[in-house]
Amino acid sequence: MQQIWSFRRPAPFHLVRELSFASRQNPNSCGQGLSSGRDRDVKAIAPVATFGRVTKGEMKVGELDIPDGLILIIPVILVHYDKEIWGEDAKEFKLERFSEGVSKATKEQFSYIPFAGGPRICIGQNIAMMEAEMAIAMILQKFSFELSPSHAHAPFAIMTIHPQYGAPLAYAQL
Repeated sequence: MQQIWSFRRPAPFHLVRELSFASRQNPNSCGQGLSSGRDRDVKAIAPVATFGRVTKGEMKVGELDIPDGLILIIPVILVHYDKEIWGEDAKEFKLERFSEGVSKATKEQFSYIPFAGGPRICIGQNIAMMEAEMAIAMILQKFSFELSPSHAHAPFAIMTIHPQYGAPLAYAQL
């Protein structure tokens, strides 16, 4: 195997490839395995580390009084790894977590927020997800990948989240 480039984070490509190849046997599945893997990876490391919102009016959340005009910063990774929302296995790679779609993957509404949410959701979300899915499908049809043993998982945030040391991969043509 030969090392050529880095991806944003390690991913079990063999699982995604098996599911996406199986979906070709059933044309009605529309690549559900690939979508599940994509959604799971975006949950693990969202494109942005945080996003902000400003309160419009005073409100009370539990025991907390929140004033009008307060800037709230939402740490996406903490929401995506919250065990109360996602279960005890919140940090584990579970491809089946998204097998029935994002809305059934979690107990709470608005707990899957890699592109923020509400009226100010990222306008590029759909095109980004579609392009990522197409690129991954095309690559996995021709190559298999392994994460290099030298990889050190260290997400780093400057506007967007990316691997501090990259994610060196070894590949082989299928």
